Amino acid sequence: MSYLPAELKENLKSLSLSLDTLGTNLNPVFEFDSLSDLNSQLSIEDSLKLNTALAYTLHSLYYVLLKTQGKDVSEHPLKQEIERIKEYVGKVQEALTEKQQPAVRIDKPLANKLILGHIEEKARVLKGSTPLPQVGHLTWKNQLDKLLNK
Repeated sequence: MSYLPAELKENLKSLSLSLDTLGTNLNPVFEFDSLSDLNSQLSIEDSLKLNTALAYTLHSLYYVLLKTQGKDVSEHPLKQEIERIKEYVGKVQEALTEKQQPAVRIDKPLANKLILGHIEEKARVLKGSTPLPQVGHLTWKNQLDKLLNK
């Protein structure tokens, strides 16, 4: 005959099933000698997902361990760390699901028209003689003539 309340039995069964599922899901990770070896074989996106998931999982397991030992975790620093990791998980998910902004498109015909128009305008100014300054451009000659009494 069991002396455990029905609710506690259900919680323990749920915990046991969750731990079994977790062990099954983590088996591929344990096939590698180190986390660095595993990360080297993953894309950057998959590596980000894996590392944030592992951090959250490990901290959550430690949290569950403390709870099962009857520790008061309401003020434990671990709780703050889990919240910090949740923020990073959110940031990673946001960065990975963010829609790519459309690439900048250049309207080639319009760009050619603007460039050629600017070139033609400059060419018109440079054709013919070089324009002289409008004011006082020959004053030095008049002053020289006065000095030489011409």
